[in-house]
Amino acid sequence: MKQIPLSTTHARLGAVFAEFSGWEIPRHYGDSAKEHSAVRGGAGLCDRSFLGKMRVCGKDRQEFLHSLVSNNVKSLRASEGTYATLLTPKGKMLGDLWIYVCEEDCLILTEACAAQTIAQTLEKYILMSDVSLENQTESHGVLSIFGPHSAHLVRTLLGELPAGAKKWKHVSRIFHGSPILIARNEYTGEEGFDLLAARDVLGNLWSTLRQEVSGMSALPIGWDTLEILRVEAGIPRFGQDMDKETIPLEAGIEASAIDFHKGCYIGQEIISRAAHRGHVNRKLIGLKLSPGCLPATGDTILREGTRAGEITTAVSSPRFGPIALGYIHRDLAATGENFLVGGLSAQTVDLPFYSRMAESPTSPRNAEPAP
Repeated sequence: MKQIPLSTTHARLGAVFAEFSGWEIPRHYGDSAKEHSAVRGGAGLCDRSFLGKMRVCGKDRQEFLHSLVSNNVKSLRASEGTYATLLTPKGKMLGDLWIYVCEEDCLILTEACAAQTIAQTLEKYILMSDVSLENQTESHGVLSIFGPHSAHLVRTLLGELPAGAKKWKHVSRIFHGSPILIARNEYTGEEGFDLLAARDVLGNLWSTLRQEVSGMSALPIGWDTLEILRVEAGIPRFGQDMDKETIPLEAGIEASAIDFHKGCYIGQEIISRAAHRGHVNRKLIGLKLSPGCLPATGDTILREGTRAGEITTAVSSPRFGPIALGYIHRDLAATGENFLVGGLSAQTVDLPFYSRMAESPTSPRNAEPAP
């Protein structure tokens, strides 16, 4: 099992570890409820160094990526980025990618479980292009900061934020003589930033972040809390809510991951056909569950005794109680539909459950549940 670079540091902070996609990562630091509160009310620091990381170089790098992935890469300028999927010719997902265009290269982040497949697929298609691929998964790390205080924290530490509030905007800074990519993210429904840095400066970066968070209601957060925050934000994760049988339109990520006007890419014909038809057969939805034992991934969603779909992720949210993501048939995906999951009642709700970025804190979707 691989260890993230700061494993010893997290152990000193009281982290309880768990295995994830071949990596040993912090599951929690003793109190997930406090970690959740820190992100919603201040800031949370999360080590996501297990993410796949790739560097694409060469003069054809943007055109090369543009020809393969589902979103527009060719027109991006340095400091801009995009979210995209890499598909099979049948339109099914090999993984999702966050692509950052820099002056000299393009940087890619992807889920750990998809990193090897994505790297192998990109290598296969290089052919005669002036492109080279460097796998930085073990030589670099990612420290993430989420919460309403995250921008102040990053600005205090590094003196600059990515210009504007556009998703995936990024900027490079020098920290202890080494470049750091600072990129915006909304992975938790809060403002957030990923700091991509070389392995040998991660320790100093983490220590400096920890020193700066004094008095800012900020805490380290582990995997358990990150999953709760992600589900509250209604964000599907590849390897959990999306896999190699998923068409992106089923997961509801087409608005952020697909450019329907960019032209050809792998799987484009299938995606265009499904979009022209106006629907796919199943849809990822949010479910509010009655109290009880949380369902497991793959548990059946029933409607009047008949299978309607299946659960992909279920969590116990400090804010909303038991909630879940899952797939059901498109004809049953309307808000307010009632189901049974493992003996628990379940009702479909609009996604996201929570998003400070998209809505007012007083929106009904963000309101505290009634006692």
